[in-house]
Amino acid sequence: DEEPPPPPTATPPGPAPRSTPGASAFQPPLTDAGAKDELETALLPVTPMARLDERQQAILREIETVVMLMDNAFQIPIIKRNVGLDPLMGMAWGLGGIASLFPAGFIIVRAAMLGIPPDKLGRMLGNVGFDTVIGVIPVAGQLSDFIIKANTANLNIIYAHFGMPPYKKRR
Repeated sequence: DEEPPPPPTATPPGPAPRSTPGASAFQPPLTDAGAKDELETALLPVTPMARLDERQQAILREIETVVMLMDNAFQIPIIKRNVGLDPLMGMAWGLGGIASLFPAGFIIVRAAMLGIPPDKLGRMLGNVGFDTVIGVIPVAGQLSDFIIKANTANLNIIYAHFGMPPYKKRR
């Protein structure tokens, strides 16, 4: 009633292969340090930015540059709050609000070129419209430019569309 012993298994010569935590059947086992580096590089997640083609990446970088200049270019040291050109432009009552529409419009036009759907473009227009309407109120308008950052909100709509994390202000 004895069971026959299992057949011997052939082991390849050399050190026993190691596996990587979370490795799947499609990933080769690790056999040396060089292979480990290559495999770890191959296992890195594909970032949402990497999914965009070169043209889309260039457009997104342009938008990021405009957002940084308009909303986060400088830091007020005492309150450690980032501000950009938007509140400075807003101090020129009447003209500042109109002038800040140009960079905001640029962001929306470029977002359309990225293929952002119309409902999200509508939200972006709403952000700019709200910022503009509040901006014409004498004192509240200037204060709102330090608080409401329509350009950053619009960039975050673009990021969310592509599955990217929200824009972080540079401190």
